[in-house]
Order: sequence, then C-alpha cells, then structure tokens
Amino acid sequence: MPAAANRDRHGPPDVAGYIARLEHSSREGYLPTPRLVELLQLRGDEHVADLGCGPGVVTEHLSAALPRGRVYAVDVEPAQLDRVNARIAAKKLRNVMPVLCTTEDARLAEGSVDGIVVVDTYHHFDDRVAYLRRLAAALKPGGFIANVDFKDGKLEVGPPEDHKVRKAQMLSEFREAGFEVSREVTEFRYHDYVVFRRR
Repeated sequence: MPAAANRDRHGPPDVAGYIARLEHSSREGYLPTPRLVELLQLRGDEHVADLGCGPGVVTEHLSAALPRGRVYAVDVEPAQLDRVNARIAAKKLRNVMPVLCTTEDARLAEGSVDGIVVVDTYHHFDDRVAYLRRLAAALKPGGFIANVDFKDGKLEVGPPEDHKVRKAQMLSEFREAGFEVSREVTEFRYHDYVVFRRR
C-alpha cells in the first residue's frame, strides 16, 4: 500500500524523509532552537502556538520555556503530529496540545494565545493576508507573531529561491493584515526573524 501524500501541498511528498530532515542535527547548526526560543522573551506562563510545528523540535523547547503555560503544536499533516505525540510521550511534555489544522484555518480559538511562532513555514501559507487576519483573531490583546524564515536569495540551506517569499513582500503582507514590526533579530546568518504585533 503506497504511503499517503503529504497533506501540506507545499511540502515534499515523502513525509517520513521530510520529518527526518527537520529533526536532523545539522539544522541546529544554522538555526539553534534554544536561542530561537530564548529570543521570544517569554515569561513562562503564556499560551503559544507553534504553527507549522512539523515533528515538534521547536515545540519541545517552547514547552520547557513555558512551565506555567501551554504550547499548541499546530500542523496540517497528521504524520507530523504523530511524531509530536511520540515526543510528548517520550519527554513527558505535559503542557503541549497537538492541533490538526487545515490549510485555511489554524484552528486556534479567538483570543486563545499570547503568541504564534512560525518557523520556516510562512512560504507554505496560501492566501497569506487572509490567513494572517485569521491568526490575528486568535491573539490575545498585545499578542505577537514571530515569523522566522529563510532570507532572500540563493543560500546553502533551505528551500529553492522560487519557494520562498521575499522579505519585502512578507512585510507588506503583514502590514496589509493589520500588523506592525515590533522588533527584528539579526543574529542568524540564514534567517530573518521578525516579531509583529497588531496595530
């Protein structure tokens, strides 16, 4: 029986291979997850969604950073959430809730989260402005979206240039959706890291 196709239309069809790449230690070499989470400057009691969580690498570190909070591990692909569930069981991550979303709806309740973290996933969204507006409704007052994605141009790592959303376009789409830049992190070689809040 052939393997089911990746439910993420923008992801590779070999889901098992994709998961292995996302979990490979080489990824930590150019985007260290502990530092990525540290830069969110969390208090520890927030509710934060890891949108496009994949196998839960970022989710696991968010869980540790939110001992009094909750992490929603959100993905469109059931096999990714199976891997998240295995990670929850193995690591005893009691504050993580997997959420199977659709390509149109993150399935986050209105006003339910203090923040949304989007890592290497923005270029997977369809109708991005409308999607961002729906995400805005899920944020509590003062909530943030941290978008971390590959920089423009040809890089040694990451997706091909034609799969990426240029930074100028991304910033324009967030503005159109009602967000403004709160701060930028510039320390990563291959990634733009921009934190947005609603205007």
